[in-house]
Amino acid sequence: MILLYSLFLVSLGGISFLVRRRADSLSRRFTLIAEGIKSKVQETAKRPGNANKPDVCEAAKTQFELGRLVAQRDRIEGKHFAWQNRSERLSRWIGKLRSFKGKKLPYTMGALDFWLAMSLVDQLGLAGSFNLRHLFAMVAEMMGR
Repeated sequence: MILLYSLFLVSLGGISFLVRRRADSLSRRFTLIAEGIKSKVQETAKRPGNANKPDVCEAAKTQFELGRLVAQRDRIEGKHFAWQNRSERLSRWIGKLRSFKGKKLPYTMGALDFWLAMSLVDQLGLAGSFNLRHLFAMVAEMMGR
């Protein structure tokens, strides 16, 4: 049962790694979009060339692109925080499972394994051949040869 418990912890660790990686990926995308927004805002502050009037169409286009980037940033920010929250909850849960190791779970599962094995022996009708006296006699006979 310890093997199953260990495999379960390893698979949860893999899932945790993937969730954490997704949150980090969204964080990087959020940073890139935030830098793009910063550059667009700085671009709008500049006056075009020698003209004393700013180009209205260019300003509208820039504002539209800025709005699109802000909407994209907000959407990715929400996803990032959701995945970050999932990652933290999963890490806490795995930590609790790992601290549980060596306490109740392995012993309970070992008793459950023993009970299931004995039930299988009983269902197959092999209970008579699993007699301790018979087992000791077989071992003594093998040792005597």
